[in-house]
Amino acid sequence: MEPHQHTSVAAPPSGAGYWRRTDRGLLRLTGRDAVSFLQALVSNDVEALPIGGACDAVYLTPQGRMIADMRIFRRAGDVMVSVPAELVSALAARLDSLVFSEDVQIADASGELPYVTVIDEHSNMRDLLGEPAPAGVPELSTADFELRRIQAGVAKWGADMNEETIPLEAGLLDRAISQTKGCYVGQEVIIRVLHRGGGRVAKRLMKLTLEPGSSAPEPGTPIEINGIAAGAITSAAYSTQERRAFALGYVKREHAEPGTDVAVGQVSAVLIGAAS
Repeated sequence: MEPHQHTSVAAPPSGAGYWRRTDRGLLRLTGRDAVSFLQALVSNDVEALPIGGACDAVYLTPQGRMIADMRIFRRAGDVMVSVPAELVSALAARLDSLVFSEDVQIADASGELPYVTVIDEHSNMRDLLGEPAPAGVPELSTADFELRRIQAGVAKWGADMNEETIPLEAGLLDRAISQTKGCYVGQEVIIRVLHRGGGRVAKRLMKLTLEPGSSAPEPGTPIEINGIAAGAITSAAYSTQERRAFALGYVKREHAEPGTDVAVGQVSAVLIGAAS
């Protein structure tokens, strides 16, 4: 059966704003081996970052499952690593236990620096660490930022990804995984999926728009196609501008195509693209 296809979807929100990252904590790595230490552990090319540069990365188990998502800031005197706030203590201890002869020190630096995410009128996100929020850009409420995040298709730890997630399922390949750097923990699994499996995973995190007038579905609400289970919602928010809900949810690979009509509970919805 071929799924029905839509040719248009609701427009994204307009207007720039920023949000203080109260959901994220910070680890500070110092010492001459701080960069090489991270390089051997995480999925992105930390050594390629210039001073002042930043990149997303994931820290994986040897089985390719996620331990945490990260935003890494390379600075002149240290490396700052943004991680989910609830994981800061455990990650600090875990990383510290991996230090042998390397010159690297790891400390919890949460709350020491201003840390905001700016989102523009096209839903592009940019993190600022140690800088004030841009002048003239309004501060977003948590609810507003959550809506913008969902519409942009950005996965959130604890909602759209956890310790059981394979990062390729959550759309993290292009922004968080280098395909050219050297070895890191979990790399064999990622390479096997990309090169032997053609990048195919069992499910993909997709963006959805629900029918006009719809309220935000609860996480776990089934996603169905013609009455057959195809996935489940992971996060959702209501847009007063669009007067409808938007959501993220995992959908089985064979159904994860933009334009596909689905049902979320008893509400009609459309898959509008993959998370990224």
